[in-house]
Amino acid sequence: ISGSKLNSSCGEVIDHHSLEFEILYAFEKSVTGWDSNGNLASLNGDGRQAAIGSDLIFRMTFGAFRNTEIGATVDKEADEASLGIKWMPYRQSGISLAVAGGIKFGFGETLLHPDNERIAVPSYVTTALILSREIIPSVSFDLNAGYTLPVTGDHLPSQGCLDICFDCGWFLFDGKLQTVLGTDFRSGFSQEEHERFSLLTLYPGITVTTGRDFEILVAMPQDVYGINHPKSRSVICALTLTMR
Repeated sequence: ISGSKLNSSCGEVIDHHSLEFEILYAFEKSVTGWDSNGNLASLNGDGRQAAIGSDLIFRMTFGAFRNTEIGATVDKEADEASLGIKWMPYRQSGISLAVAGGIKFGFGETLLHPDNERIAVPSYVTTALILSREIIPSVSFDLNAGYTLPVTGDHLPSQGCLDICFDCGWFLFDGKLQTVLGTDFRSGFSQEEHERFSLLTLYPGITVTTGRDFEILVAMPQDVYGINHPKSRSVICALTLTMR
């Protein structure tokens, strides 16, 4: 589904019969991680090696009705794909409310460490409540609260994951540049160890509108605290094109 800032989605939907296409690249690096007491330690003991990952994700969203959009995403390896829908029942006086839901399908296999066992990529269902508020014409925020539950796959945890994210944006240069600062909190059970984890991430970044229908996003998420979770630094770049 569509978003207006960095990590969160907005309460509004894209225009009726509009089509939004996005290409997103993400790079992530982890050297340390938090244990069950919230203490940092090297992932491999000596601290000389890092866990590095990257992904390329494609998204397409369509304005199916005046207050409803539907969308789909797929990664470069086609190991995972998702379908989503967002419905906006209320928009008035700078406030918009929406309900979103979706399902992520896993098609391939992944390596489960440390047992080196290949397991099926799990599938998930997600629901979320979305609130957006325009404080003044140049300043607004988005608040999302969602819950993700695994439904198929191997070694599934008994509970899902709670995700709460907040983005605040400030438009500059007649709306062509938006500076954004956001936070994200996640808590749930890991698939590998079935241990409870928590993670708090800070999301600084910008969005640049290069034309009426083009937008560029650059974000640098930084994990600031966690329990039973790696500490990561990431770079995210995205290009969004809207066809009306």
